Amino acid sequence: MNMDAGWAGWPRTNEESWQRTREFVAYLGGHPAWPAWVRVAESILDALERDGLDRALRIGTSMHDIIFSTLDHHDLRDEPRTTLRIDLDGAHVRISHARVNVEFAEPDEEVRVPSAQAIPIIRQYLEKLWRETKPDEALPPGLAGAGVPASTATG
Repeated sequence: MNMDAGWAGWPRTNEESWQRTREFVAYLGGHPAWPAWVRVAESILDALERDGLDRALRIGTSMHDIIFSTLDHHDLRDEPRTTLRIDLDGAHVRISHARVNVEFAEPDEEVRVPSAQAIPIIRQYLEKLWRETKPDEALPPGLAGAGVPASTATG
């Protein structure tokens, strides 16, 4: 991704939002400070895409956070979202549920887990997001049975 190539507009589809996020992650991979972060981000995105969640959820970034929503548009305001904050060394992932940008305000719920244990907990937070924002729609198969977050303790 050529970050200097100019503005291409907001992604129109969920799948396009995932592609743009992947391009951004790959761009960070070219910087010497980011390889561990990139490996963790790619493994998370790979697992969620294998489950088909790229068709069900919109994704984007804010600085180095990865943000998931169920909306059909970009530019979140006070809508619910799940945010991933991966430590630069890749050791831990902070997973939060909020209606705010967690860079500037406290989330409603948050947990910090070792990266190797993050994917099932991310699925739980995404299930919570889906149930809150799309209560009349069936869970996407990739979230069915994930369960709601058991703990909101920050570690």
